[in-house]
Amino acid sequence: MLARTAEPVLVPETEDERSGTVPNVVFPTAIEEVDGVRYVFYGMADAKIGVARLDRVR
Repeated sequence: MLARTAEPVLVPETEDERSGTVPNVVFPTAIEEVDGVRYVFYGMADAKIGVARLDRVR
């Protein structure tokens, strides 16, 4: 099932996410599970790559 959240899960917050080739843009590119923990790899302002831990809140 596909779904959409009411609010964005990932938003630009850091300076690296706010300034770059395309400022104020973050975009997830992959989710990987490592030792039972999920990580989101994402582009930051189209200039760098970031990673964030994905915790599911129920």
